[in-house]
Amino acid sequence: MRKVFKRYHPRAIYNESVIRSKKFTVNFMGGLPLYWIIVFFFRNLHKESINLRASSIAFNLVLSLFPALIFLFTLLPYIPIDNLHQQIMFFLKSLMPASAYETVDTTVTDILAEPRGGLLSFGLLGALWFASNGIFSLMQTFNKRDKRQFWKKRVIAIGLTFALGILLVTIISLFLLTEFSIELLIYYTTISHKLLALLLMGIRWFLLFVLLVGASVILYRLGDRRSEKWRYTFPGAILASILTVITSGLYAFYVDSFANYNRLYGSLGAMIITMLWLYFNSMVLIIGHEFNRALGH
Repeated sequence: MRKVFKRYHPRAIYNESVIRSKKFTVNFMGGLPLYWIIVFFFRNLHKESINLRASSIAFNLVLSLFPALIFLFTLLPYIPIDNLHQQIMFFLKSLMPASAYETVDTTVTDILAEPRGGLLSFGLLGALWFASNGIFSLMQTFNKRDKRQFWKKRVIAIGLTFALGILLVTIISLFLLTEFSIELLIYYTTISHKLLALLLMGIRWFLLFVLLVGASVILYRLGDRRSEKWRYTFPGAILASILTVITSGLYAFYVDSFANYNRLYGSLGAMIITMLWLYFNSMVLIIGHEFNRALGH
């Protein structure tokens, strides 16, 4: 009886777990033991405060969110895809709390009602500059010792902003193509409409996840000058994407069910909800990045 008790004692379980983790290696990253991956991961999070870094990123993302919307929705009329803005709004609605989404929806409605000028207008170029501030902040968080000149980092940030926009339009175009294909199946076959509707919803969520993974991979690979290979960015990108879906869902449930930000702060409530949502997701991006760094050791 005493032997059984010793075997299942918390300290014995911990020691056994440590021994096993030191023997278990991750071949994907050159055979690094799982134990050292975990050690490097938490050491990096502790060395540079994740709270301060997430707060800095969230603040800059709030400042860049609405310029990014202005830039994106000003360009949409030049993209020959029907209902593109509606699908973009659906993807945002799937992730954002209701109050935060209402603020974004109001802004988008104003943008569509009052066009901001041509492709080369100063307002649009200014919107692109401010939209890249969030990406620029992420790059600085990823590269504390980056000694590249300011203009080089800014050009990369603007390029990443463009790349993320192109990725968004590409994913939504794929979904619209899938939706059209399913409509053809409904018209020409006798397959159950409910089954096809479930299939369409599943594809929509799958493409949303692909969008999150793709955006994270681009940020980790091109935003961090120390990153060498694309495949090394996927573990952290997948982790960050899963945590984004979970965090956004839980936060949206909390805000919609329990929080009273609008009652406490009035019209500022929606902005506070948006900033907290960006803060949590900034923290998730940092966790994914530090996970990749731990694997890179």
